[in-house]
Amino acid sequence: GEPITMPFGDLTVSEGKIVRWTKEAGAQVKAGEVVAEIETDKAVVEIEAPSAGRLAIELQPGTVVPMGGRIGTVLPG
Repeated sequence: GEPITMPFGDLTVSEGKIVRWTKEAGAQVKAGEVVAEIETDKAVVEIEAPSAGRLAIELQPGTVVPMGGRIGTVLPG
């Protein structure tokens, strides 16, 4: 599957916290559909699915993740 990762934004931000998943695990998602919200020290950012498929959630809300870190996967199907 295709990884869902914490986006690199402002170079001064090194990590973010998963606020919530907007879709359930196993849900069908479309490319570009918002699947999660993360909070950095500057803003709350929406995370979009990189491709269409089934959502696999790997980290739960409240987890702090470094930028570029994997939080989930979009599985084929």
